[in-house]
This record gives sequence, C-alpha cells and structure tokens, in this order.
Amino acid sequence: MNRNNIEKLITLYLVNSSELSSKQLEELSGWISASRENAVYFAKAAYLHRNIHDCLCSSAIAKGLEDTAGLSCDTNCFSIPAEKSELDKIARSEEKQPPLPKKKQISRQTNLKEPELHKTERRFSKGLLAFAVSGVAAVLFLVIYANFIPVQAGKLIQTHDVHFSDDTKIGENNEIYADRYVRIFEGIAEFEFISGARAVVEGPAEVRLTGKNKAFLSYGKFFAHVPERANGFTLETQNCDVVDIGTEFGVETGIDGQTTVQMLKGEAKLSSSRTQQTISGNAARGLDKKGEISNIEPNTSKFARKINIGSLGVWRGQNISIADLVCGGEGFGSGKGYTLLPLKDDWKHMMEAGNVSKVQRMPYQVFKEVPDNKYVDCIFSSNGENDSIQITSEGLETKALRLSQGDSFWGIAAGKKGSEIPVQFNKRLFTVESEEAVVFTANLGFTIDLRRIRNTVRPLELDRFKSGFDINPGGKALESKLDVFVLIDGEPSFSKMEVVPEDKQFELDITIPEDARYLTLALCDGGNSNGGDNGVFINPEIELKFE
Repeated sequence: MNRNNIEKLITLYLVNSSELSSKQLEELSGWISASRENAVYFAKAAYLHRNIHDCLCSSAIAKGLEDTAGLSCDTNCFSIPAEKSELDKIARSEEKQPPLPKKKQISRQTNLKEPELHKTERRFSKGLLAFAVSGVAAVLFLVIYANFIPVQAGKLIQTHDVHFSDDTKIGENNEIYADRYVRIFEGIAEFEFISGARAVVEGPAEVRLTGKNKAFLSYGKFFAHVPERANGFTLETQNCDVVDIGTEFGVETGIDGQTTVQMLKGEAKLSSSRTQQTISGNAARGLDKKGEISNIEPNTSKFARKINIGSLGVWRGQNISIADLVCGGEGFGSGKGYTLLPLKDDWKHMMEAGNVSKVQRMPYQVFKEVPDNKYVDCIFSSNGENDSIQITSEGLETKALRLSQGDSFWGIAAGKKGSEIPVQFNKRLFTVESEEAVVFTANLGFTIDLRRIRNTVRPLELDRFKSGFDINPGGKALESKLDVFVLIDGEPSFSKMEVVPEDKQFELDITIPEDARYLTLALCDGGNSNGGDNGVFINPEIELKFE
C-alpha cells in the first residue's frame, strides 16, 4: 500500500474518523494488522496526536492562542470562529430580552440616511503571536523528544555463545535503550550501564535496563559489578529489590518467582513486600514468590562474572590452581590428575615404572628449565656452596634461601584429591588428602611465570597467593625441620624458619604486585642437612580479581 495513502488515512482517522468511508476504515485496519511494525507505527502516531492535543489544549496555552490569534480548542482541532456566527448569537440573545417601554413621540419629518457598513478587522499583536507560536513549538519538541527519542541506558560489551530473541533490539553501536527487553535464549552477554556498573546476564534470561543505574530481571542469572561511582545500583525482580552498597552480587530468579541472592563482595540492601535486610561478605539469601527471605548455603561460583577469558571462556570466580599448573593445565582443572617434574629426566621413567626406591638423591645444586610446561619456568635445588642461587630461566638469582649441604629427592610433584603421587615417603607413595597439593622435599624449589598467566586471563588481574602448609616427616631416624620461602622476583615475601612436625598447619596469604614477573616456592632443610623431609602446599592458588 502507498505510504502517502496510509499517512492520509491515519491523519483522517485521528482528526475526524467520521470522515472515513467503510472501505477506507477496512483498508486502514488491514494495514495495521498486517505486521507488528505497522501496529507500532500506528500506535506511535496516535500517541503523538494525543500528546499534541493535550498539550495545546492545556489551559495556559489555549488561552494564549485564543487571546493572540483567535484560535479556540475543541475536541478535534483549532478553529477560527466566524464573525457571522458571533452576530447570530447576539441576535438570538436580543430576541429573548423584554420589550422596552414606548415613549410618546413628537412628530417631525426627518431625513433618514442609511448607515454605511464598515468591515471590522481584528488586530493581532505580532509579538504575542510569535511568542505563542514559539512556545507551542518548544512544547511540541519536548513531547516528541521525550516519547520517541530513545534514552540510552547502557551498551552491549561482549557476548559468549549467545542467542538473542528476534525481537531484542540493539543499536548500531551496541546501544541498549531504556525499558527495551533483552531476551537471551542461551549463552551469556555482558553489559555496561551509563553509570559505570557492569552486568553479566546468563541465559535463558529476560532483562530490561530500566535506567542508567538500574535494571529489571524477569528471569535468569544476573551478576553485577558496581564501582564506587555507581553506588546505589538497583536490580528489581518480581518479588524483591537489591540495592548495591558494595561492589559485587549475583541474582537468579525463575518465572515462578523463586529468587536467590548471592553476595560476593561488599554489601547490599535486600527488600521485599514482607521485609528488608542488609547482606554482606559471601552471604546468600533465598526468596519465595511471596517475598519471604531465608538463609541459604552460599555458592560463589554460580554466576558468570567475566567472559571470553582465554581457554577458560567463562570466569565464575575460580582461582588459579598451582597444582593444576604443575600438572600441565591452565589453572582451572584441565591438567592431569597427578604429575612429577623430576630433577633428572631418567627419574621420571623409573618412577612411572614403579622403581621409586631406586631414585638417587642429589647432593649438589641443580637447575633445570621446564620447556614442556607453559607456566612452570624452572625447578632447582638449593644445596651447594654458592650463596647465590639461580631461580629463573632468564638468570635471576637470589640470596634469600639458606645455604645447605644436605640433599634433595625426586622433584616437584602435584596431584588432586585421592591421587597417589609417584614419590615415596617412608616407603609409601604420597596420597593427596586435601583437594589439591604440591609436594616436594627440602632443598628444592620451583618458579612460576606470572606474565604468562596474565596473558592467559586478561582482563582479570592476579591478586593474591594463598595456600596452607604442613610438614610431612621423611623418617623417624632423623630430626625433621624445614625452612619455607615464598619469593616474588627473587625477594622474600614470606619466610618461616625451622618448621617442625609439632607445629600446626599454617596459612599463607601474600599480595601479588601488579608488575611482579615470577613467583617462587622453595624449601630448605632447616640447617640439619636432612633433605628427606617433605613440605606440602595445601590447595595453593592465585586469587583473581576484576577492576
């Protein structure tokens, strides 16, 4: 159908629908029902017409137009009253008045002259008329702009295996406009609000960015990272509101109204129709469809926090496992169940064949690069006569380790819970009892290349090194002691001397500087020349963060 003809039909219908013939009405109705776009176009035209009418018929503007231009507002349009119509009104009024009393007239002859008719012109103030017209134009502009120029609430940053619904509208430059539904059938999308708040939404989900610092989640998973400048970010659901006071939280809600709120960092105010409370730390709350709030078990890995992270793909708050790196993985569980990085290559074959007891001790300093491992730069022994020991493939040396005349065994071993690491302690293989462990004897150490890890996990940042530590005696005949060192770029960030089996297991928590290149874990024999004692780093990991 011709666009001009449609415009004419819409205009006639909105101004005075009685002027449309049955055929024209049928034609217009058919066009509207032909597609969703046509229906939206007609609805916008009707809405604009109503706004213009309501605006111009407001008491102030209508009076100004009537005073200056002689325009009056009726239900359909502005009209200029005809002079004849006004005279007719006066005439009808006069007819209803009572007759005047008659006076006695003195008869005289008078020459009557027919009066001349003069055309009366209505004079307008050009200034007032111009003012009225400009005022109306300004109001019209505001009405049109407010209702038909979309307001940007944020933008789409990136996606991961995402499938949007056909009716999800995203701007040419990835703009997301306020109050427009974003429906995700599957996959994950990351958004940034105008305020600076960032959201990761995992499908299936339906969300509306309702403003520059708030959103409404109909269903799905929603993670929010809120910087200080966006404090007060609000996420609404069917049965609760979450107002962020801190930095990170996740919300999952279903079509049935069941909602989970997981705090990850900072604080948030949680409110429903029944109650409200503040949650913090790693606390989690559940809400039923009536708005009743209950405590639930936290699950900090439930929500996607960042996407397209190297081989990981989706980051859900996991930390980098040092044991997995030693086992040849990327730090997120892709490595083997257990492994050994031996000081001598032929040792590995012997141990894999079950000849663990035949592995020789190493009474002198050894340095060995590990080219087959992407993240472990090298392994080394610390015994020898030199007080300066090489700890990286680029030749970095340290004097932080205690000089030892003792020996060392095996190499660097690592494994996951339940695995038997192919190294022998007290004539038995070491069995991993914790979730993960890195195990090696005194007078050994290894270095991890932090730069390679950063290149893998960007834009995530390395935050802290954390681990538990315990000593596993090598034998009853000799005194058991260990010196424990954690070095960053060759400088000690942690050291504890002469740890004995009677000491309780302790925890390490070390900040990793932004420019740090190497992380080194090393053990010395505690000064007793016994290299057979074993140090166990329990669940060693590097915490990640995103700013």
